[in-house]
Amino acid sequence: MRKQLTTINGSITSIESSVPFGFFVYALDSQCETENNDSSALSRTKKFDEIFDKRYWGFKESRSGGGSTLEGAFDWIRHLRSLFYHLPIRSVADVPCGDTYWQFSLQEINTIEQVYFGGDISRKVIEQNRRLYQSSHRNKIFQVWDIVRCPIPTFTFKNETHELKDNRFDLVMVRDALQHMHIHNGLKALSTCSTVVKKSAIAGKE
Repeated sequence: MRKQLTTINGSITSIESSVPFGFFVYALDSQCETENNDSSALSRTKKFDEIFDKRYWGFKESRSGGGSTLEGAFDWIRHLRSLFYHLPIRSVADVPCGDTYWQFSLQEINTIEQVYFGGDISRKVIEQNRRLYQSSHRNKIFQVWDIVRCPIPTFTFKNETHELKDNRFDLVMVRDALQHMHIHNGLKALSTCSTVVKKSAIAGKE
């Protein structure tokens, strides 16, 4: 099945396919906006921007740390392959996505049938992901996302004759995030991530 996708500012705007529906447009149904007076959210963004810029974790393979290297994510990759094999997963939300070094080693994510959404609180991370991947991985959406404040979004896809709104992601991944949070924020993050998943959700730390 041939697909051609177009992106604007890192968001999927169109997907042309040989399936009967023809021309599709994919988009997130919401954004994660940070108010200028939200000092806690701004502080978290600044912290992880600095970690990314300064390569704080000290790994050459991935700026997002040892858990984002192929070795560090080995077990996750193995379990995800099994999950994709046993379940009809067509869309994935991955928050925080980090620099997506290990994710794109997984064929099932590279060839996801609908949409991969990568969200991260670091603007620097999202800017790099858009720059590196939006042309070669055009069915990927990257947006700044703070899972402490913002629920995982739903998405819409449409063509000239059909529009389907409020589609929940088949799989929501929350990896190497909660251990960096105060327990109060961690509980809030779990709550926001649980509202939209319809088949599978996995959260954890190596």
